[in-house]
Amino acid sequence: MRLVKACIAGVALGLTGRLGASVALAQETDYGRPGAYFQVGGLVAISTSEDDLDRELEALYGPVSTEIETGGGVALRLGYRLHRHFASEAQFEYAGGSDIVLNGVEVADLSGWMLSGNLKAYAAAGRFQPYAVFGAGAYSAEFDFGGGITVEETEFGLRA
Repeated sequence: MRLVKACIAGVALGLTGRLGASVALAQETDYGRPGAYFQVGGLVAISTSEDDLDRELEALYGPVSTEIETGGGVALRLGYRLHRHFASEAQFEYAGGSDIVLNGVEVADLSGWMLSGNLKAYAAAGRFQPYAVFGAGAYSAEFDFGGGITVEETEFGLRA
């Protein structure tokens, strides 16, 4: 479902750290060294599917105007660099606070999470490290309509 994928997707702005011994300032830093790492970041959930939602609802009810407000959340990663060019990691993201507004009236709150296991392939091991990510996991979106009415959708998939 494109709506769910778009609502969970976001831009992670994070701080990355290394677990382990620190390197003396006089030594040259080996940015591609094997070892554990973690990342904690903020998440901005931006919808890209309002037009799709408008089309689907208009087919059922006639002209409508929908808006999915931007939400926020957290992104966490814990991994281990196996080699200068390869790492494995677990990733968790949660986003909430997105309201779905239909014809000017808030009709639902949207929240979601994503959990995956990833493999990273680094193209370079210097200070600048472009990489490709390949992973498998699950994501879920929950629509809370109030009054105890919620709809949750969970899917499994691959990412690249």
